[in-house]
Amino acid sequence: IVCLVACGKISENKEIVMNLENLHSGDAKFLGEDKVVTSVGGEMCVYEEDGAPFLNTGIKSNWLNVLDDGHIVIYSNEENQTGIVQFDDEYQVKENQILLNTSTLNIDPSIIRIDDSWYFTVTEIVGNVNNADEKSENGMYTVKLYKSDNLKDCEYVTDIVSAKTNIEDTDLVMIGNRMGLVYENEILDKKD
Repeated sequence: IVCLVACGKISENKEIVMNLENLHSGDAKFLGEDKVVTSVGGEMCVYEEDGAPFLNTGIKSNWLNVLDDGHIVIYSNEENQTGIVQFDDEYQVKENQILLNTSTLNIDPSIIRIDDSWYFTVTEIVGNVNNADEKSENGMYTVKLYKSDNLKDCEYVTDIVSAKTNIEDTDLVMIGNRMGLVYENEILDKKD
C-alpha cells in the first residue's frame, strides 16, 4: 500500500516512497505506472517515481484527480475553471479542454467512466473557504455532478450533497452497478 499524504500525518507503519522536497504542492495522484501528477505553485506538474521532475505542463491547476483506466486528469483552479487533460503514452499533453467556467470556486474534482460516458464532480464553495475558526460561519459546500460523452462538452446532472462544512477530497467509485461518492467532511478545516 502506498499513500500520498497531502493534509495530515504519516503513520509510523507507512513507508515513504517519494518525497518532493521544498515544493508546495496541492493534490498528488499516481499517473500510469511510474509517474505522479501534482499541482505545484498553481501549475500541473508530472514527476518520476524517484521524485525527479518530468514535465511542467504550464496548465493552471490547484486540485486534480486521475481517471483510473487511462492517462486522463481532471483539474480545477483558482480561476474557477474545471478542465480535462489527456496525456499520450509518453506522458506528454495530448489535449487540454476546459469543461466549466464558473463564477464560484470549484475544488476537488473527481471523475469516473461508465460505459461510453464520463461523470465528474466538483465541490462548489460559496462564502468562507476552508474555515478553521469556530467563531466564523463556514461557506456552503455543494458537490455537483456532471456528465460528458466526449470530454469536450458537459451537462449538469444534479447536486449530490450540500452543507456548511468543508466537503473535500471527493472520489467517485463504482459499488456493484451503482455509482457512489466518497468524501471527507470536516466541521473545521484540518480538524475532525
